[in-house]
Amino acid sequence: MSKKLITPSNIIIDGDVKDKEAGLYMIAEKAEELGISADAEETFKGFIEREQEMSTGFTDGFAIPHTRSDSIQYPSVIVVRLKHELNWETMDGQQVKIVIALLVPKEVEGNMHITLLSQLSRKLMKASFREEVMNSFDTESLFGCFKEIFE
Repeated sequence: MSKKLITPSNIIIDGDVKDKEAGLYMIAEKAEELGISADAEETFKGFIEREQEMSTGFTDGFAIPHTRSDSIQYPSVIVVRLKHELNWETMDGQQVKIVIALLVPKEVEGNMHITLLSQLSRKLMKASFREEVMNSFDTESLFGCFKEIFE
């Protein structure tokens, strides 16, 4: 794969949005800005369709929205540290502070999105990792948390 799944440019610090939909749109716009997506609207639509199937809220302040879309140019991960916690249907009822978005082109063969989700979920099961992420307040430290998972 010629492009990396995650780079420091894929990190958003203090994402200032009022609700889940605005957060997903912010991620879609960032994906378009970085060339990950050819169409922010189409990417946003993919996130919303997935949320309608089942919420991607995890536990302990994390959400993992994901989409497979024709608008996605290459597999990528975008991480957002929100300025304010958001209501997001989560497994434990907690609000979300960290959003880890997985973006995969529809054309990618196999189950890459499931593999990425699985790798991330295993890491999020560890309290030490969740704590490290929650205590990362700048781009470099947050990127450091995720680069080993997605290299």
